Amino acid sequence: MQSSVIFFGAYLNQDYELSGDTIAEVVECYKQGTPVDAHERMLSEMGRFKREHPDPDRAFEETYGQDFSPDLWGRTAASFFEELTRLLSE
Repeated sequence: MQSSVIFFGAYLNQDYELSGDTIAEVVECYKQGTPVDAHERMLSEMGRFKREHPDPDRAFEETYGQDFSPDLWGRTAASFFEELTRLLSE
């Protein structure tokens, strides 16, 4: 999940507010700063992640550990991926 690792590490890190105050603002900042093929790779990675992991919350924690948690945004891994998918597809 290379594209998502970059997204979480560079845009949703502890300094996320530099990119925006909401997930939508952070995603928009990401979209403006990266090529469209990066967005498409991230969409593909999220789809693959959801298909491969029947328990996305546990898998998300195992994959990203302390680097990022959708809980911090009041989301489950599944709802977070749904929102990211919608925002990246707009």
